[in-house]
Amino acid sequence: MPSFRNVEQIVWARDQRSFIAAASAGESFQLWRIATPSGEVSAITNDLDSYLGISTTLDGTQLVARRRTYYSNIWVASQENLDDLRQLTVGSSKNDGLKGLSWLDDDRIVYSSNAEGLRDWNLWTVHYKDRSRRRITFDKTVQNDFPSASGLSDVTYFSSNRNDDTQIWQVNAAGENLKQVTDAATEAAFFPQVTSDEKAMYFLRKKIGSTVIAKRDLADGRDVALSSTPIYAPDNFLALSPDDRNLAFQILANKNDPELRAGKIKIGVIDTSDTSLVKTFVLPVASEFFTWRLGENAFDYVVHTPEGARIMRQKLDPKAEPVVVLKLPKDDIFGLAWSRDGQKLAISRGQLLRDVVLLTNFASH
Repeated sequence: MPSFRNVEQIVWARDQRSFIAAASAGESFQLWRIATPSGEVSAITNDLDSYLGISTTLDGTQLVARRRTYYSNIWVASQENLDDLRQLTVGSSKNDGLKGLSWLDDDRIVYSSNAEGLRDWNLWTVHYKDRSRRRITFDKTVQNDFPSASGLSDVTYFSSNRNDDTQIWQVNAAGENLKQVTDAATEAAFFPQVTSDEKAMYFLRKKIGSTVIAKRDLADGRDVALSSTPIYAPDNFLALSPDDRNLAFQILANKNDPELRAGKIKIGVIDTSDTSLVKTFVLPVASEFFTWRLGENAFDYVVHTPEGARIMRQKLDPKAEPVVVLKLPKDDIFGLAWSRDGQKLAISRGQLLRDVVLLTNFASH
């Protein structure tokens, strides 16, 4: 039975002995039939598209859902002229950087892609100057995602569900020395963020009913849970600033929180030297696409509008108004990362295509 990360909607099936769910088991939102009371799960859809907003006809013989299709490539621009973006990867049937990207050093970007198979999410590197690419993980039907690198060595840390249990792994730029970093029988580990000296790694540690930010000493393997994080229920991303001083995450929505409205999210920023110090920001639109830039004391995030994507910059003063950094008419942004020196911006750029699908034989799945 898949372990669902998110459930968007549930409707009863015609037989009243099962229901249809739009849910994510770690990749896109798919449609699932779940029998009651057995809990047996069967897939109705199984592709890279996402299916949301489901409804059935009165007689239960037809199902309508909103379908979202993504494609993306890696682009880079200099901080001196962000409008002059240069494309590093090509292809309209893959998703480069859709599940994370990071600068491996000043010239190479490491990113997650399904370039070799629809459900084979592997890590690749691409060189900023000559566009040369290299694959560094080689898995089938596995999701390797959200890479993080310190820039000090050629090692990348990343999340992987290769053993049917999501944990943090590491691999070098040659695709060698693959090692498991975290290992807990009752807890999963996501979104690694390695410090600039590569002595420690922050990550989200999840178990049923609880998510906390943990810090691992990479020398002795010991973990420490940051004491303030259970109050804020962190989820969906983790982002460490280049100077290692600030750690950002999404605070899970509380339906009783008066600051939150439909489509908005709350961001928490922890001072890593004193985790009791937490600043919060309410962003005007839901976004998991977040990055820091060296020396700015600010973070950048993505807003999608009918006119295209915008990168916004928010200073760490909660009273400061965000400013527009970059506009991309007609395109979407699915990830972004500043280089450690703050001189180059890498983005996962593409399009999100939307339509409506009608299923008439879903009862047979």
